[in-house]
Amino acid sequence: MAATLIGRTGAVAGKNYAVADVVHIGAAREAHVRIRAEGVSRIHARLWREGDDYYLEDAGSANGTFLSGIRIRKDRLRHLDVVTLGRSVDLIFVIRDDEPEAAAPVRPRGIISATLEPLDGPDAGTSIEVPKGEITFGRADSNNVVVDSRAVSKVHARLERTPDLVRLQDLGSVNGTFVNDIRIDLPVVLSLGDRISLAGVREFQVAIEPSGEPGDSSASTPLAENGPVFSQEWKTRLVWSAEELAELAAPTPVPAASPPKVAAPPPPPQEKAEPGPQSVSKAGLPTVFAGAPLVPLPPRVRLVGATTHTLAPGATTVGRDVSATLRIDDRRASRAHAEIIVTTDEVTLEDKGSVNGTVVNGREIRTRQRLANGDRIKIGETEWTVEIG
Repeated sequence: MAATLIGRTGAVAGKNYAVADVVHIGAAREAHVRIRAEGVSRIHARLWREGDDYYLEDAGSANGTFLSGIRIRKDRLRHLDVVTLGRSVDLIFVIRDDEPEAAAPVRPRGIISATLEPLDGPDAGTSIEVPKGEITFGRADSNNVVVDSRAVSKVHARLERTPDLVRLQDLGSVNGTFVNDIRIDLPVVLSLGDRISLAGVREFQVAIEPSGEPGDSSASTPLAENGPVFSQEWKTRLVWSAEELAELAAPTPVPAASPPKVAAPPPPPQEKAEPGPQSVSKAGLPTVFAGAPLVPLPPRVRLVGATTHTLAPGATTVGRDVSATLRIDDRRASRAHAEIIVTTDEVTLEDKGSVNGTVVNGREIRTRQRLANGDRIKIGETEWTVEIG
């Protein structure tokens, strides 16, 4: 399997970039894929491969990384997704099965159970069940696994269990998360017997009981009890014709010499067609016509308070960390306090393990909640009224 980024617009139009196992994209000289264009940061995004899957992550760029029109922090790539850097560079992600590969060994897929065994601390010798979905580690009482040490961040790391794998991710901790004594920066798939260390002060061993049934690793999709962090029903901004799809999937041909072009006579004038009535999606939202299917537009969402913010489609992280999409200068707010997700069908809010909680209409929320026009949100000492429409 081979992957390629095909330049579509802006400074990359007509250029192809091969994708290795780990690729840094940006304007810097040391970037693997160097793109010098307005709005592209020095190291703008990272792209890497895990098994048969490819992932894209924004690297703290000033103008954002977009996947098929939705601003992301990190998500999985699919064939023909559109990657946009800033506002002017579009690349098409293409996967071709033309790379010769040795036959991969069949390994057991599917998980019957997963547990963590503390190797030190007050819980040493016990067992912690890892349910389907996710659990978090950290110093704050809101975590599933609480580690009482100042060396451990309030929300330090996250462990995800899907139907066929267990994956560990560091959440920007100060002192790091380690697997088998190696500090991790990207999500890592865990195996039986792996050792997890939080800041070097608390260690756990992973126990996984596989089902023994072989499966396809391409089916490994992160799963959470309340649904995926990002909407998986992406609506691409470019509409492909059948001819374009065939062209993108085929290897790039070598151009042949062609005879000089002869100008064709101008077409006869045509009467201007009257525009038809505007269509409306099933959610009651306006749609636009792109020459083929009607693509629903997400609603316009604003948070109105002492400061007013208009939310972009997709996920918006709210907190006081410099990496938060919506940063608030509020000491009672956590670094990554909550997340608001705007899709074509709904607007939802979820607390991300904050210390002081997230409040909607005077009540603290425990699970992901759908927002309505006029709802009041309180995060720390910051309050907003939601406007949807």
